Amino acid sequence: MQPADLIGWGGDRVERARKLPSVRLAPRDDLAGLARVAPLLRAARDLDEWVAGQHSVDAASELGPSMTEVAASELDLAPREVVAAWQVVLAARSATGRNGTNTTS
Repeated sequence: MQPADLIGWGGDRVERARKLPSVRLAPRDDLAGLARVAPLLRAARDLDEWVAGQHSVDAASELGPSMTEVAASELDLAPREVVAAWQVVLAARSATGRNGTNTTS
């Protein structure tokens, strides 16, 4: 006896694979709303706003270890979450052409 015999795929019985049902995405506005509350995106938004209020932080540079610790403490995030969120902030700025200027409010 072969494993295929146990699941009905062996021998003369070859069944056609069933077609999976179609999948519909939610409307664009709903997906955008869900993305806004995704933890990493929310952390990136909060970090971007926090950095904009810090006059000692060059908004176009990497956050140093000391600023990462301060941001983590003030935003109630783990330092590794701050690092990941900062990467998202920099990528979003690059993609939108902001590169170091904060226009959120």
